[in-house]
Amino acid sequence: MKHIKHINELLRSTLVSASNKARSYEQKAKSGRFIKHAVEKGENVPVDRIFPHAFTFNHVTDVRFSDYVQPYIPGTEPPYFYITDWEIKHDGLKNKAYVVMFSVELKSNYGKTIFLECEIYDNGQFKCWLKTYNNQIVESTYFKFSSEKRKDAVQFKKFLLEDLTPEFLEDIEDFRCSESTFDYILDNFSADHDKFFYMDGDGIPSIYIGFIKDIKINDMIKDY
Repeated sequence: MKHIKHINELLRSTLVSASNKARSYEQKAKSGRFIKHAVEKGENVPVDRIFPHAFTFNHVTDVRFSDYVQPYIPGTEPPYFYITDWEIKHDGLKNKAYVVMFSVELKSNYGKTIFLECEIYDNGQFKCWLKTYNNQIVESTYFKFSSEKRKDAVQFKKFLLEDLTPEFLEDIEDFRCSESTFDYILDNFSADHDKFFYMDGDGIPSIYIGFIKDIKINDMIKDY
């Protein structure tokens, strides 16, 4: 531990890993010193972000996510996360409503990766789950943004509209709808009036995401 005082550029992720290792050997004091150094002097993990806003999720109380989103020392700043990637999963019909499922990847300044697995419906409804994938173990909890940090919800919708949507449109021919939604899309969305609609040479329409703009911020926030 004494040589750490002479290393000024250790990543926070390296120090947290060292703390976890010390804790596994029941070296609690040593583990605590690593964490303290990570919080006070550790270097943030470089993040190749695709959207500038830094999100925090320390309102999540599920203990399975504590090591990801809670402050490492009580009273200090929680980890912050940047969006690093997104993926359209698929579309479908649920209770006679059309839904598109997609995943957004976020990475923190401590090197932790989480995912927001989202569903948007053609009535503007928004549902989301916070997920982690660790050693083939998937943890999941229903998620809404904090009412105290409304800006996070506003910025997330901004990302969907200003970043995800244009990229989706650039490659829209790659996002063809599922077989079960073929008739629904043709019956409900018009290619003449909606730029989010695309039909390939075989007459198969694209997944439809035009209703992202209809998501209500209050529906994305806890306690509403």
